[in-house]
Amino acid sequence: MNMKTGRRAAHRLPVTLAAALAVCATPAVGPANTVSPSASTSTATTAATATATATAGDAAVQAGRVMENLSRGVVAVRSSATQVLVSWRLLGLDPEGIGFNVYRSTGGGAYAKLNSGVLTGGTNYVDSTADLTRSNSYRVAPVVGGQEQAPSGAFTLTADHATEPVVRVPLRSGGPVKFVWAGDLDGDGEYDYVLDRQTSPQKLEAYSSRGQFLWEVDMGPNSQNQDNIEPGSSAIDLGHWDGVTVYDFDSDGRAEVALRIADGVRFGDGTTWTHADDSRQFMAVLDGRTGALRNWAAVPTTYLGDGPMAARLGVAYLNGTTPSLIAYMKNRRDDGAFNLMMGAWRFTGSALRQEWTWSRGSQNAPDGHNTRAIDVNGDGTDEVAEIGFVLNGDP
Repeated sequence: MNMKTGRRAAHRLPVTLAAALAVCATPAVGPANTVSPSASTSTATTAATATATATAGDAAVQAGRVMENLSRGVVAVRSSATQVLVSWRLLGLDPEGIGFNVYRSTGGGAYAKLNSGVLTGGTNYVDSTADLTRSNSYRVAPVVGGQEQAPSGAFTLTADHATEPVVRVPLRSGGPVKFVWAGDLDGDGEYDYVLDRQTSPQKLEAYSSRGQFLWEVDMGPNSQNQDNIEPGSSAIDLGHWDGVTVYDFDSDGRAEVALRIADGVRFGDGTTWTHADDSRQFMAVLDGRTGALRNWAAVPTTYLGDGPMAARLGVAYLNGTTPSLIAYMKNRRDDGAFNLMMGAWRFTGSALRQEWTWSRGSQNAPDGHNTRAIDVNGDGTDEVAEIGFVLNGDP
């Protein structure tokens, strides 16, 4: 089985397959609040190394947002019987006027430059001279101020490759897949993948950028109720709900997996989360490399009397510099109306701390099927926007 991925670097992608308050809840093995692993040698990149000076009319830039430290992400697809489309990333810190040279190695031979002049019009190139009966490896070298910089990593298009506009990532056999989340789980600068399996119980699986299986999380018996209006307490990816997102929340250069959990969830290292009340829910942060629990916090019990809450997760820079986990959560009352609660958590690497919660109650606050994090007023910090209202980053 293979997963087809396009070139868009989104954190949650639909795919096609070819083939947080302290409570008495503990994992069956290990401590309740897991200590973070040793810091990685890789580092995250900030959007600015010093306080930036805004141009006239712009809001003052107080500090740079911590960003992913990604590679060029070179990929190549066979776009026709005789052509290869090579594409790569333009990075957030690339200077104005940057250009690129494209190099090809055929059959393991020496790299040769393909373009006659430095490419400045985009981050793609069509190679019409490749011998497609042999393997071809491509890499790019940035050119800044007329000086060529160190080349990127290489991507290899196999010999006699099919003509198709996708890169295939091999997957284990299993149930249907609804969502894929992209994130650099191991800190190598390449996007890895976390995907769901719409089985009963549901599963999460992680794969490296080249398709190596990394780990599996079993969402447990409380994911077997897969009703998209009133799902089980650990069910994911039903209707417009997800309950999962992938991001480098502690800015250590590796992405974590944020996940809403309940009793019976088995993590990637084999430990199981237990709680006597199946309706109790928790926000968990998992190690992206192993699927092991790093830390957790309880979902507030404001509406627990009406059962577990379905959840949609996202990321916002509420303080303008570091990411927070955002949750949109609802459950249904006996009269058919819905409770709505939104919350924010901050993962520091050693703790998952609730920043705030907001409950709609009787307020006139129409909601919908998507939530957005956006700096509405241009002050450098994100607000959380719903269809009919916007929350300040610190409501």
